Amino acid sequence: SSRALVAVRFPSPLRAQMNVDQPAHLQHHLASLQSQDPDIEGILACAGFSTKICVYVLNPTQNPPDDKESGWKKTKYEGPVFIVKRKTLPRFKLIVKNESEQGPRGVREDWVDSVHPKWELDCQQNYVFYKVESAQEKIRGLWFSKDEERKQIEEMLRRVVEELLEQRVPEPMPAQPQPAAVHLADAPPSATVTSKSLSSALHSLADDEQFVNMVMQKLAEARP
Repeated sequence: SSRALVAVRFPSPLRAQMNVDQPAHLQHHLASLQSQDPDIEGILACAGFSTKICVYVLNPTQNPPDDKESGWKKTKYEGPVFIVKRKTLPRFKLIVKNESEQGPRGVREDWVDSVHPKWELDCQQNYVFYKVESAQEKIRGLWFSKDEERKQIEEMLRRVVEELLEQRVPEPMPAQPQPAAVHLADAPPSATVTSKSLSSALHSLADDEQFVNMVMQKLAEARP
């Protein structure tokens, strides 16, 4: 089961190492990642070069215990894992460079998830489990043969999620309802007021007994 993220604050903003700062053995990996996504500016963390990282997904239980498809299932994605920072949105991605199976036309498909502030992490020895922001998506699991590598990836993921939480953009305020437009065709015809017409209207009110009685009553009420 997933657990709530533990809030951990770091003294300085998370920064990706730029190309010139990348260790020599990561230069070709960065170049490979940038060839597929030019907006990647640096690698924040990586693991699984000597032993592959395996991706699992959790299939929901439907008809236990006869449902053989439920539970954790290993996917076809195996290879090194990278957490990268990008110049544009989404700012961070988790990528598993697939070295297991080739897809159509001999091209390997990588496992790519965009890190979101609503991710929930649940990590244990040799495993990093994460629930993405969409309830329709399956929970993911990464298996590491070396737990030290798992700890490095877990720490960086928590730092990334924490930074995204701190930099979350407020939701825009709902737009105020606009008054309905008045079309000229629907507008009442204009009237010209003259001194003669105004005098005639006032005389008509003076001849209206009900109106005169109402005015006299108001005047009586206003007396001290």
